[in-house]
Amino acid sequence: MTEEHTEVICFVDPVCPFAWVTSRWLSGQTHRGADVRWRQMSLAILNEGRDVDGPHAERIAASRRVGRVVAAATAGRDDAEIGDLYAALGRRIHTEGNEASEEVLRAALAECELDTDAALAADDASFDDAVRRRHALSQSTLGEPGGSPIT
Repeated sequence: MTEEHTEVICFVDPVCPFAWVTSRWLSGQTHRGADVRWRQMSLAILNEGRDVDGPHAERIAASRRVGRVVAAATAGRDDAEIGDLYAALGRRIHTEGNEASEEVLRAALAECELDTDAALAADDASFDDAVRRRHALSQSTLGEPGGSPIT
């Protein structure tokens, strides 16, 4: 009997708590033959042109900053595979309740043996096009506009 494998592609925004919960469940399914591939999408781009306020506006701002860091740190790597970095960021942001400060971003990057200077990309709009391209892939894969997570 051969073991079946199911490839699952999950597009996530690192600051989305719903994506984080989904990712923890999906990560636990590898014993069932799930081969999960993590890709980046952006709630900041999804919500461009919309009026958002309060905590939602703060999450959108964090999405833009963290999205830039992910794009910078994973440029040229396996079609934007972000699994390890996503887990390191998610644990710090969602499980530990930290803000996505430069210190937190650098710690996640260091854990993944990525260049910690990529944390400086948080405020560098030159990475927005890369985030936009990754987000566009998430939306075209879904076939319509959708939020995080997309599986």
